[in-house]
Amino acid sequence: MNRAAVLLPASLFAASFAVFFWSPNHQMTDSGYALLTTENLIRHGDLDLARYRLDQGPGSNYRLEHVGERTFYFFPVAGSILSVPFLAFERLLARPIVKPNGTYALKAEEAAEAHLAGLLMAAFTVIVLLTARLVLPVGSSLLVALVAAFGTQVYSTASRTLWSDSWALVLVGGAVYLLLRSAVRGDDRRLVWLATLESWAYFVRPTNSLALVGTGIFLLSVDRRGSWKFFLTVGLWLSAFVADSLRRFGTPLPAYFHGRLGPLSGEALAGTLISPSRGLLVCVPATLAVILLAVRHRAALRFLPLVRLAVGVCTLHWLAISAFDKWWGGHAFGARLCTGMVPWLALLAILSLAGACREAQPGSPPAGTASVAALALLLCGLSVVINAAGAISARTVRWNFSPVNVDLAPERLWSWRHAQPLAAFTPDAETPRR
Repeated sequence: MNRAAVLLPASLFAASFAVFFWSPNHQMTDSGYALLTTENLIRHGDLDLARYRLDQGPGSNYRLEHVGERTFYFFPVAGSILSVPFLAFERLLARPIVKPNGTYALKAEEAAEAHLAGLLMAAFTVIVLLTARLVLPVGSSLLVALVAAFGTQVYSTASRTLWSDSWALVLVGGAVYLLLRSAVRGDDRRLVWLATLESWAYFVRPTNSLALVGTGIFLLSVDRRGSWKFFLTVGLWLSAFVADSLRRFGTPLPAYFHGRLGPLSGEALAGTLISPSRGLLVCVPATLAVILLAVRHRAALRFLPLVRLAVGVCTLHWLAISAFDKWWGGHAFGARLCTGMVPWLALLAILSLAGACREAQPGSPPAGTASVAALALLLCGLSVVINAAGAISARTVRWNFSPVNVDLAPERLWSWRHAQPLAAFTPDAETPRR
């Protein structure tokens, strides 16, 4: 293997992990007990957290679910299962999640989650680089990878602590790589691996069912006869998942996987896109750059079924999160609930840049090319600044509670003067006037 082909990904992994880990905002929220569940699995071979006496009963801790005398982590446990190798290594370094007296060490979990989230997002950054290298030169590939890493929720959310999206991005990113690799090389799609990656992406975060369904439709359209391996593998994984849920909860799906969505609302549909504090197009303006490039070079786009798949998954993801009662994602930064779109937006960016390269003529580029490129770079640079604010500035964290809890006063989400990204550059805001 070419030495440079190994050196660049390795250097990118190390550098991105260093930035992710040393950026100070590592607040643990929903992910509390995710690695305790992992530790419990290693020590006792089960998922029951009742032995740690974490709360005083049903309803006292939203992260926990009680089933009879047993207590489970409420959020998806698939990420906890995938984290077993990492936590086993942490235990070798004498950094256990459980103290010698058997009590829970919250600070130890918080530190371990920061380590693991940084490692996962560094891996995702390299996956984006390798995906881009299938159709782009090194420079353009590195640019896409850096923007995906530091200009999106990868930096401001998924690398902060072990959100379910942290594992999901790696799994979906790997699936996207396999899909583009097959399209470029015209070889086997490795459907068993593809199905496994996307099935586990669903297990760690339910919204990734959209990617699973979308990929199934894509395969039926491009290779109906050969797609049986994908559907068989998905069926086997889903059967195991349902069997586990029936055993633990007596229902085909855990509570987190159903009943969480309601009717769409105009406010949610608009807010997830253009809210000054939580809108995707506002907090990740690189999304606008992707749209601009895709429209500009639409005539030169290759692999149109993949383009349609990416657009379809992103559109359905937007509709799904807009049906969530807390469409703003609670106490977080920016467009957290849109994090699952990042691998698909990266794919669109890669294909759009590849189209731009094909359209470029030496000595006579199309009119307006320089202006479009400059605007796209400006939007990407702004994305990096905004998401860096979410990863670094303590004021963006305090914004969730000051001057009033955003969950109790969601009208704050529409204040441009006191938008969350601006909190990094201004004193803590006073109560905004409407």
